[in-house]
Amino acid sequence: VERVRRLLGVGTWRPAILTSGDVITIKVALAVTATLHATDYGVDIVRGGDVVEQALPAGVWATVCGLVAFLILAGMAARAHWAVFAGHFLGAVTYLALSVGAFQHAFTQVPPDEWRRGGALLVIAIVHWMFAMRSGPTPITTSSATPTEVVVAPTEQ
Repeated sequence: VERVRRLLGVGTWRPAILTSGDVITIKVALAVTATLHATDYGVDIVRGGDVVEQALPAGVWATVCGLVAFLILAGMAARAHWAVFAGHFLGAVTYLALSVGAFQHAFTQVPPDEWRRGGALLVIAIVHWMFAMRSGPTPITTSSATPTEVVVAPTEQ
């Protein structure tokens, strides 16, 4: 049994270690996603099929999604922490609302269908929420930071 466990690599998994470049790439991807949603709402490609989208005019959804993208990208470019935080916080709230509407709409189908849209929107909301909560409204100073994990480079064998 131990040989099989070793062969399968049981117990060797570790979470990925993200670099600053990885984090920047994810933030830009989230901003691009918000831009695409803003464009969809702005040119009325998206026809609100759920109660959340119907609660506001498409132009409002376009503006909110555009604001998410703008706050993140402009905040990163200007190195304005509060703007990036605000963009992620607004993104988390916006995409959570949109995912709730999409899931609600899925339940109106018989049998329930169209789960993919709600799931994708929920993933976007969670990633925005993680970035907002991990960064906080003000930058963490080096003197107030407490390491929670120490990562070392692998040695050559």
